[in-house]
Amino acid sequence: RTFGGTDACCVPVLSAREAAAHPHSVARGSFAPSPGADGHYEPVPAPRLSRTPGHLPRPGPPRPGAHTLEVLAEYGLSDGEVAGLLERRVIVSA
Repeated sequence: RTFGGTDACCVPVLSAREAAAHPHSVARGSFAPSPGADGHYEPVPAPRLSRTPGHLPRPGPPRPGAHTLEVLAEYGLSDGEVAGLLERRVIVSA
């Protein structure tokens, strides 16, 4: 309203939610849902380059023990060795 009828190039300042829901942002895919935070959005990487496209928002940090079994297997521990560590509570697995 303030700039109505003038030759000024301006737009309203939007909140984060308004920006994510704006038709232009939606059409360009400028925001992606925040993992683990329903109703929240994060900006996607810009610019989008063909050889290095960037990544969409990742899930939150892993829980303690989330990758224990996979990591120990990569290091060559046997199932029996891992079971022993779990039994003695030396490690945890989520």
